[in-house]
Amino acid sequence: MSEISEVVLLERTARDTARWDLMASAFAPGAKVELSWFSGTGEEFAAASRRMHERGSRSFHTLGAVSSQVVGDRALASENCTVHTTATLAGVELNLASHGRLFQRLLRTGGEWRISELTMLYCQDVVTLANPADDPSPLAGYSFPFDRP
Repeated sequence: MSEISEVVLLERTARDTARWDLMASAFAPGAKVELSWFSGTGEEFAAASRRMHERGSRSFHTLGAVSSQVVGDRALASENCTVHTTATLAGVELNLASHGRLFQRLLRTGGEWRISELTMLYCQDVVTLANPADDPSPLAGYSFPFDRP
C-alpha cells in the first residue's frame, strides 16, 4: 500500500536529512521505538536523533522495498535496511555498515497512517577501513566475536 510506504520512507528520509519535525510527524502519539542505541517514544527518538546529529554523529540509511500487510486500520511494514556511519578506533578511521530489517507497526487514525512501533532486527555488521591505504595494525589487539574459538 503506497500510503504506508510513504510514511515509512518519510520517517527515514527525514532522519537522514535532519528534518526533525517531519520525522516526529511520522509517529503516532506514544509510539514505541526500540533500537540498539535507543528505547522510548517516537517523539523522544526524533529528539535523540537531533542531539546525536548536533554532536556530529552522522549516519544515513539505504532501504529495500517496503513490504506491508494491512488489516483494517492496522498494518505491519518491513524492509531491508543498512545503517551507514563512521568511527575511529585506535586512531584508525572506519566505515561501519549495520545490515538488518526494519519493522514498523502502523495505525490509521483520521485517515492518516502513522508509525506506532519501530524496531530493527540486526543481522550483520561490516567494518572496513575508511582509507584502504591506512595501516590496520593498531586494530590487531581487538577481538571480535568471529575471532573466538
